[in-house]
Amino acid sequence: MGRRLLPKWCLPSCGGAGGRLRRRRLWRYNYQFANRFVIGGEFDWGKSSSSRDEHLFGDSALLSGFGAFGSARLRAGYAFDRLLAFGAVGVGVASISNGYRYTVQKGCDTLQQTVWDEQVKAGLIAGGGVEYAFTKHFVGRGEYLYANYGSTTLSSRDRTRAEFRNEMHLVRVGASYRF
Repeated sequence: MGRRLLPKWCLPSCGGAGGRLRRRRLWRYNYQFANRFVIGGEFDWGKSSSSRDEHLFGDSALLSGFGAFGSARLRAGYAFDRLLAFGAVGVGVASISNGYRYTVQKGCDTLQQTVWDEQVKAGLIAGGGVEYAFTKHFVGRGEYLYANYGSTTLSSRDRTRAEFRNEMHLVRVGASYRF
């Protein structure tokens, strides 16, 4: 039986060398009740250049990355004057790449082989955050989101296995203008 490799990292980690969000679009609608409870929904779509290579031993490495991703979330919160605290839950999709590169010795030759998987996966998203209305139209925002897209197991010809847990931890800070 081969080795089982269990890397435990999350991409993008906003602040790590590989966690960069390139483009993002957000559409949101909120409704506030008379008792200050707020409900709403939001859709977002973005593109990330986030990737990570983790060298194991010799020339072997685990390779992972996220491309385009999007989500649809329901939000519920409470408005404290100009501050809105909210929680969100929903579903998302992401383009995910996972790979395992390793070296094989065949006689006098050393060969490098790669097992690679790319797929679009769906998963659950949950998080929370705050919004603050600086003026009637200008709003600042901060939020944390956790997305879980399941795991992927790759096996090589020599039965070496690599398992990837495809998760994202997103911390976002931004500003918007309300029309």
